[in-house]
Amino acid sequence: MEIRTILVPVDGGPPSEAAVRYALSLAQEERTTLVFCHVQVPVPGYVLDEPLPTGMNVESPEALAWWSAHVLERAQARAAQLGLNARTCSVRANPVRGILDVARAQGVDLIIMGTHGRHGAARALLGSVTEEVLRRANVPVLILPPAAPPRSSGNVDAEDPGALA
Repeated sequence: MEIRTILVPVDGGPPSEAAVRYALSLAQEERTTLVFCHVQVPVPGYVLDEPLPTGMNVESPEALAWWSAHVLERAQARAAQLGLNARTCSVRANPVRGILDVARAQGVDLIIMGTHGRHGAARALLGSVTEEVLRRANVPVLILPPAAPPRSSGNVDAEDPGALA
């Protein structure tokens, strides 16, 4: 299987950071194009890892757009620092539909995603975007567990969580 384009959905959380780190390393080896995608979904009570600019409500469309741009810029900057070809996209959609639509539109060969590793009631209540993408995708999906170690090859700095999105 030749991997030319990899989709990496990002949200700024630790699972997506692990996916970005892994994708960067794989892209270095395979010289593939990376597509970082953020799906803007308003989630009541959502907590961001960083403060919003003054005056923004976390649930506002402006805040969603700002956060989307922020996590995408971080991921793309990391790829550029490594000399990798990367592009970004931001969509407002159901997360599963958004990821699958971007995968089809971008003609990706692989999707790399992190998972929160929820079990039991938390998983039943919150659902699993990763699981649904895995079931419905028409390309392979690589899922990284929360404690996934970074790939051992490449120059990706696994110790710099602020550099990844």
